[in-house]
Amino acid sequence: MGTGRRSGTRRAEPTLPKRERRRLARAERERRLRREALRRRAAVLAIWLGGAAALAGLGLGVRSLGGREAPISAPAVDRVAEEAFRASDGRNVRLADLRGRSFTFGSESSTSGHLMPRYFLLQAGIDPERDFRGLPNYSGSHDRTVVLVESGAFEAGVLNEAVWERRVAEGRVDLNRVRAFYRTPPYYDYNWTIRAGVDEIFGPGTKERVRQALLAMGPAEKEILDLFQTDRFIPTRNENYEAIRQVAERLGILR
Repeated sequence: MGTGRRSGTRRAEPTLPKRERRRLARAERERRLRREALRRRAAVLAIWLGGAAALAGLGLGVRSLGGREAPISAPAVDRVAEEAFRASDGRNVRLADLRGRSFTFGSESSTSGHLMPRYFLLQAGIDPERDFRGLPNYSGSHDRTVVLVESGAFEAGVLNEAVWERRVAEGRVDLNRVRAFYRTPPYYDYNWTIRAGVDEIFGPGTKERVRQALLAMGPAEKEILDLFQTDRFIPTRNENYEAIRQVAERLGILR
């Protein structure tokens, strides 16, 4: 599979109009800057996890750093993540039908707005850098994705399921112009990760006590759980985030 950089260069052929070549070159420069910013962000997370913080909530649920830190729990609702959308004419649409259409992801570092949707697109035989009409866009947020597809700026997009359902419930989506047509298989996303060596620092059994404290949260802790949009935490382990890690490494977000 070619990278976005090579794809962007390949598409800017001399036969294209000058304006289009300039647009593609500008998009490629922006993508390089975003990738570099994401690499710096990943490095900051690595430093934070390896430093004084013993427990951290990671938005990017990747495999533990160096194989030592361990995810110990995850919100129950985060096992199901997102749906894809397009301006609808009422026909049944499959992932394969996205080939040749314009498409927007959400934030480039988002698990449900980019990394896992990209993973499932690749599983369906669609390479986002080659098979869409032009390079994929990055809207920057789930809400912005809905707006762009509804307006017709892009024919399809992907966002977190919870965001879609909230906007529909609030009447902030014109269902005559855009609809949900695909839901991904369930997958693990956010998690609580505990650093290596906590038992040595804080005493034997510390890691397990923290795990059990999170897993024991229920109705009495509703105010806290509501902040995570869940009603409980469930056990998890490194292997549950392998697909996210693979996609992030393939894109150069993790090295």
